[in-house]
Amino acid sequence: MKSLYFSATLRDSAAPVWRRFSVPVTYTFTQLHDCLQLMFGYSNRELYEFIVEDPKMRITVDSDRYESYLFLKSDAGKAYLAEKEEEGFTVDNSVEVVWAEELPLDPLTLKHRKIQYIYDFSDDWTYDIELVDIIEDGPDVPVVREGLGNAPFEACGGFDGYYELVDILTNPDHPDNASIRQWTEEMGYRFYDHDDVNDALQAYGEAQQN
Repeated sequence: MKSLYFSATLRDSAAPVWRRFSVPVTYTFTQLHDCLQLMFGYSNRELYEFIVEDPKMRITVDSDRYESYLFLKSDAGKAYLAEKEEEGFTVDNSVEVVWAEELPLDPLTLKHRKIQYIYDFSDDWTYDIELVDIIEDGPDVPVVREGLGNAPFEACGGFDGYYELVDILTNPDHPDNASIRQWTEEMGYRFYDHDDVNDALQAYGEAQQN
């Protein structure tokens, strides 16, 4: 089966956090999101979106954002925009918004080779994703080839909050060490383990085939 070989790198991180991986060419952006969650140890409980440039496209599962876009493209929405322009307001509706489950990877990534993946809108963890290669005879399940670093925790207050939590977790004498460690376990956060991630990806891929 043809596979797409990607790199994903966490933006603005003090320490390198990245993965190199492949997914079947038949996958949608929703399935790509699922794989990224498994590879970076997240719990899949927050909203996410992908942003593609030239022309700009927002691939989302945010129903409010998607429904607003559909409204503004409707006749009623166009009338609303015209009314706002007469009042001196400008509403930019040039960005196409697409529902993630409806968009397969193949046509888009072959044309637009760089993508942003934004997860957890409270912290805006942003990953730069690049299509590295197209594998003609690849595996029929997602596979992580290489990886380095642990991704930040969800809902931890951005990088500043994350670094503070890491300092606590790496200091067993800190008075909050036990409670923070319990919190990360309750959140379901997983540190990067290459074999464990591939086991999870294989199980996911096999489930998608059923």
